[in-house]
Amino acid sequence: MLGFLSRCLFDVPIDAAIKSIVQEYHWAPSTIDEMYLDDADHHGIYYWYYHLEKVIEEMKNKK
Repeated sequence: MLGFLSRCLFDVPIDAAIKSIVQEYHWAPSTIDEMYLDDADHHGIYYWYYHLEKVIEEMKNKK
């Protein structure tokens, strides 16, 4: 149940967030795996995803 509630807090599916940060930062699967504390906690993934979104938005605004 806790994992379901955790996933509801974010508007992006976890697989899309992982793909985005892997494409941008070129992190290995082992690095991504270290962001999980357990099967239900993937907040580290979303931290980097939303950071990436912010950086991209800032770059668009500078043009």
